[in-house]
Amino acid sequence: MTGLLLGLALALAESEAGAAPPAPLQAPATLRIGLSSADARVLLLTAANGLRVLDADTHRPVWHERLEGDVRVVRIGGGEPRLVYSVQVGSFADEARARELARTLGPQVGSEARVHFDPDRHVWRVRLGSFAERGEAAPLIEALSEAGQPQAWVASESLPSPAGAGAALRLVDRDFAEHRLGARRLLVLPAGEGLVTVNGRRYRGRVEVFIDRVGRLRAVNEVPLEEYLRGVVPEEMGPKIYNEIEALKAQAVAARTYVVRNLGQFAADGFDLCDTPRCQVYGGADSEQPLSDAAIAATRGEILTHEGRPINALFSSTCGGHTEDVRNVFGEQDEPYLRGVPCAPEADAIPDAAGALDGQPTLAALARTPRLARAVARLQSAGVLEPSDLKALLKDGNAAPERDDWLVLLGRLAPRLGRAAPPRGANHGSLTRGTAAADLVTLLDWEDRLASLLRSADWPVLPGGAPGGGAAAAVALLVREGIFDPAPRLEEEAGDAPFPFAAAVLGLGRLLDRYAADLFEEVRVVAAAGKRLRTRAHGELDLADDAALFLAVPGADAVPVARLPVARNDPLLVHRDARGRLDYVETQRPFRGAGDDRTSNYSWWEVRLTRGEAEARLGRTLGFGSLVDLQVVERGVSGRVAALDVLGTRRTVRLEGFGVRSALDLNDTLFTIERERDDQGRVREFVFAGRGWGHGVGLCQTGGYGMALRGRSHAEILSHYYPGATLVRLATAPPAAAKSGRRRS
Repeated sequence: MTGLLLGLALALAESEAGAAPPAPLQAPATLRIGLSSADARVLLLTAANGLRVLDADTHRPVWHERLEGDVRVVRIGGGEPRLVYSVQVGSFADEARARELARTLGPQVGSEARVHFDPDRHVWRVRLGSFAERGEAAPLIEALSEAGQPQAWVASESLPSPAGAGAALRLVDRDFAEHRLGARRLLVLPAGEGLVTVNGRRYRGRVEVFIDRVGRLRAVNEVPLEEYLRGVVPEEMGPKIYNEIEALKAQAVAARTYVVRNLGQFAADGFDLCDTPRCQVYGGADSEQPLSDAAIAATRGEILTHEGRPINALFSSTCGGHTEDVRNVFGEQDEPYLRGVPCAPEADAIPDAAGALDGQPTLAALARTPRLARAVARLQSAGVLEPSDLKALLKDGNAAPERDDWLVLLGRLAPRLGRAAPPRGANHGSLTRGTAAADLVTLLDWEDRLASLLRSADWPVLPGGAPGGGAAAAVALLVREGIFDPAPRLEEEAGDAPFPFAAAVLGLGRLLDRYAADLFEEVRVVAAAGKRLRTRAHGELDLADDAALFLAVPGADAVPVARLPVARNDPLLVHRDARGRLDYVETQRPFRGAGDDRTSNYSWWEVRLTRGEAEARLGRTLGFGSLVDLQVVERGVSGRVAALDVLGTRRTVRLEGFGVRSALDLNDTLFTIERERDDQGRVREFVFAGRGWGHGVGLCQTGGYGMALRGRSHAEILSHYYPGATLVRLATAPPAAAKSGRRRS
């Protein structure tokens, strides 16, 4: 790690020996952020102390000097943007290569080929044809396939309405008075202290409103860089979840770098960047959080560069244990700092990142019934079950206990539930299912629930059929509430059926879970070894000699174990005995490995698609006929699918890189494919078992959080995920830069 950090000194990049130092990179004075809106015709504006709405060119009020309350800007006239479809055959980082393909391919298939610049990826795309409906592109796809272009797919884009030039703006005030404007561009400012609100969200800086080049009503927030980041970082990494400042500092640097690299990305549309995941999610002032604000302030001006230029600071949520080489995801790119790296502790740090706790296998005899074992352990911790009770259970859990012994257990449980203990009296004989239900109805004060909510019309569909009231009705209520399990045979639902000790303990355990969850607390692991657990909030904790340990299992009940493996920051549910020792420990999430991104719910996943569902997803853009199968052709360094063949009845289409994820609409391309087949051997269902969420290139957000939990700095996190990049500080832009020549619509 020390070697990797040599290039991350917080200073301007050093020049080569004898060469003049390069000019420092400057921070833009302001950014123009295009705000998304569900309605392209109406914007709702307001401010706490009123608004000033000015002509953006003359800066004169377009109506009243001050507008109070809600103000609507309405686009009138004009037409809606037209959605058209074309066939894309390739994308290139080099414009000349794109134009050469367009020049030669168009005449081959008898369709005009054009070159389209994509500001999202900074690539040149070659597209052919223009169709009103997606299906009309099928013949062109066939022709392109015969011409050696099997990766052709249908793309869509919005074009201006022919009537768009006639659009105008109208203001509607809070009293619904209307005023038609001559101006097509408005500048919106708060009339006093406060911020402008657009469609319910507050924004710093100022807001410009205009009709864009395709005829939509557009709001743009003009805001300084560092204030913009305050609305980005918490949207990309929520500080309430990713509550490690070094991880948030790494995200702040990546987000700032993205801005400097992509400034003017949507200049043709009148702004620099959008506010959606297509760029970076930006939520304005309403998204700001103190911890992310602190991370942004601590890294003010810091960006990443390579050979003196801002890097393409790609990042994704969860990399599934390893990031990917950029060329295997975005084929037109091959930056050396976007290489796949492990998302896991270094070899010498693994002992500090994981460990195991040792307990006693006292519940081993109940391992085949993990729900019962868990109920026993929790009831023991709560002081409801004593060692003698456990011995009786292990001896014969199918035998019904004496009712007097049952009432003793209820007496111990009652204060834990905040209830009064039931009277004992003379209670001889074995416990029945009906008596147990009646006792619990009394303990829980559910008599009114039984009388008022359980109706006779419900009885035919309750377990055991129509009980007709009495003890059987109490049994039915306890089954409906999830306290009792339904009996194996309907006749056993009757009130006089014996109630086994195991069933009684299971029911009491469920009551404890439902009403006394606060007896157990969640802690976060720092380190674990044998009988000692170090936690973030409570420091060192010792385990009792007979501590019950439970391991979470995916899709199943927690299982009792004698040795419990844990990793740093794992959440554990614990109970402390009277001496402060842990007598109960349960993992709160299933195994996710030791990767730094294991805290993400997307570190492991599974998606099942019928052949018809997969065909529908793929058929949106590819003309392959009916789907036959999917075959992985190539994998990248992380195991991600770099190339996938879609086998159809008409042709085979090869998908590559990010196109695989987009076409299948899966969480990530780090997946395997299993097939379930019908009687004729045709694929009936695809099972995609995978890891990760996103494209898997560059910074892994949850992985960076995991590194921060291990004590790594933001410089170390950035060095790991962007190997070879240099951390520098931007120079402050002179005031004149605020009036740059960036095109506005």
